[in-house]
Amino acid sequence: MANERPFISVIVCTLNRTADLIRTLSYFVDEEDYAPFEVIVIDQSDKLDPVLLKLIELNAYRFRLSRRDEKSLPKSRNVGIRLARGSILVFVDDDVEIMPGFLNAHAAALSDAKIWGSTGPVFTPGTSPNLVTAESLTAIELQEMGACQVVRSDVDFPYEPSYLYGCNMAVRRDAFEKVGLFNEILEIVCDDAEISGRIRWKGGHLRYTPHARLIHHQRAEGGTRNDPKRSPEWIRKYVRSGIFWAREVGASPLRATWRLARAFVFCRRPLGMIPFIGFCRGVFEGHREYVRQGRPRPDNRQPYPSM
Repeated sequence: MANERPFISVIVCTLNRTADLIRTLSYFVDEEDYAPFEVIVIDQSDKLDPVLLKLIELNAYRFRLSRRDEKSLPKSRNVGIRLARGSILVFVDDDVEIMPGFLNAHAAALSDAKIWGSTGPVFTPGTSPNLVTAESLTAIELQEMGACQVVRSDVDFPYEPSYLYGCNMAVRRDAFEKVGLFNEILEIVCDDAEISGRIRWKGGHLRYTPHARLIHHQRAEGGTRNDPKRSPEWIRKYVRSGIFWAREVGASPLRATWRLARAFVFCRRPLGMIPFIGFCRGVFEGHREYVRQGRPRPDNRQPYPSM
């Protein structure tokens, strides 16, 4: 029937954050009143927690679990997309507290066929959940938001952002069919901004909806942080992602490299020799991968991961 609500697949990628994940999943057991939906958990953790397994087994009519040995956020998201049955795919991090009305808000935002992706307010723990009104913003601030120059996650009115927040985003399944899946080279940062860019470059629109709210704890461990922060491997992946994304949005090769060098090399905490080697490898790999893949414009023929 035409008035049936779309089936939503919620995809949660997790890594060694069992307590946080159980809290996130509990929202979908106890509070979420949207129907129909499913929750797909892509678990990259070192071991499967029996409490988590019990929770999933008790809610097997709604929860599905996929275990992965390889630890990569974009690759795990792509696994979730391929497993999902919904026409709308909602991505949340494993360390969030979701507020009521979450799935209804994303479904309402995507009821407009021109909207390919949606996001919503993201609060930090301990801050007020009150949203900022349009009347309290300056004309310049509103103009910058309207021109997609600034993205805010604390306003109480809908607008078109330039990118979706990875911890709180929904994307139409047919959008992935048009633009491809998440770019698997972006393991630390920018995978959400990059998929948002491809959606916009293909003619889709994004929507910020103030009713899809959550609190993001941003734990220092787990999640995408499989490698210790500022370790050689973490630096390599971070710099590779940063270089690739900077090149895609039009930054010159030298400028992209210089900005990251200022952050990691010419800074208050300069790198030692081994981390510096990781930095250099990241620079080389980021530029190389950009040249290999090409820019994801509408006429780009380079393939991204397929459905």
